[in-house]
Amino acid sequence: SDEDDNEPRDLSLTIADNQTFEAPLSDFSINFLSCNSDERSECMVEGEASLSSLTGQIGNSTYVYTDVDMDGMISAGDTLELTGMHPDYQFDLYDSWSDSYVSESGVNAPNMPGFGGLLATISMLGAAFLLPRRDD
Repeated sequence: SDEDDNEPRDLSLTIADNQTFEAPLSDFSINFLSCNSDERSECMVEGEASLSSLTGQIGNSTYVYTDVDMDGMISAGDTLELTGMHPDYQFDLYDSWSDSYVSESGVNAPNMPGFGGLLATISMLGAAFLLPRRDD
């Protein structure tokens, strides 16, 4: 219903167990975007926070990243909980190492009404692990 469209959204994501590529949490930030285009570069960042802080607040939203193996990397089994996200905002992860949004890496979610946002987010997290990583 239209009333539900104005309610804050909650997202709960888990990194797939078969994910073999890992990336440092410090390379990523959570971004809330307002977009009038499909191009992320044309979106306005409404709020952002580094994943390395694990918990925090962006506007009226809160996030908790659980690094299950406490290795400082995005890895299998880790979870990200977002609560109270503004309904007009889109969610994306920004990878400072590649200087791009993970959704722009070429992994696109199927266009399925009602599931697109969640599947896109899961695809974005999956894409984060497909990028080659530098050795520090």
